[in-house]
Amino acid sequence: MDACNEIKDNAGKRRQLAGRQLYNKAGLVLSDTWRLWSPAMRKAFTAVALDYLPTLLPEREFYTNRLTHDLRDLEPELQSLAKQGYVEQDAAIPSDWRVRAGVFVWWLADELVKIVRRDTPFEEWLQAQEMEGLLPR
Repeated sequence: MDACNEIKDNAGKRRQLAGRQLYNKAGLVLSDTWRLWSPAMRKAFTAVALDYLPTLLPEREFYTNRLTHDLRDLEPELQSLAKQGYVEQDAAIPSDWRVRAGVFVWWLADELVKIVRRDTPFEEWLQAQEMEGLLPR
């Protein structure tokens, strides 16, 4: 009850909670959409997103010039993405395209981190943390 009253009186917390809930619900839909897209559609969307927000993943460096160069071959996918409302043309962006829904960009950032990170087997990670022997096998 106190938590409800605290959020009720705090507009910032209410917005933060609403944003988190929207992201969680939208993430389910976006995951399904992504899964159904062809690899070419994924490439087109990712290239547009990274060109639109080059600082999307500041700790990673993507060759956006190369990505946007490949967009010429992905024109049918871009038109399809535009028709579905995911991207729109914007002459102010180098690729001439931008993502329409910010929530999809946030979701994509999380997915790209999962895709490009170096996954090491749990045992190797554990040894690197110098915890070997602390946990029984």
